[in-house]
Amino acid sequence: MVYFGDDIEGTDLFKIHEELALSDDRINFAHADVKCAEQFEANLTEGLVFFKPEDDIYTQYKGANDKASIEAFIKEELKSLVYDFSEEN
Repeated sequence: MVYFGDDIEGTDLFKIHEELALSDDRINFAHADVKCAEQFEANLTEGLVFFKPEDDIYTQYKGANDKASIEAFIKEELKSLVYDFSEEN
């Protein structure tokens, strides 16, 4: 998960991102300035983006700026895509 934002010291969202980075080792956390978000067409001024490199996709977080909401978002994003295989497929 990447935090895109220029002001990393003074925002609640970054503080939550940093806290999760220190406590959750299931995923990689990073931060970058907003200019980096432009290459992903995320159009962010500040925000979180969850990357799934194995699927070459990303999802922008659009929920509330609280830890419980962000943890729920991460939990949902960590779910693998499940395909129903049958003899017809």
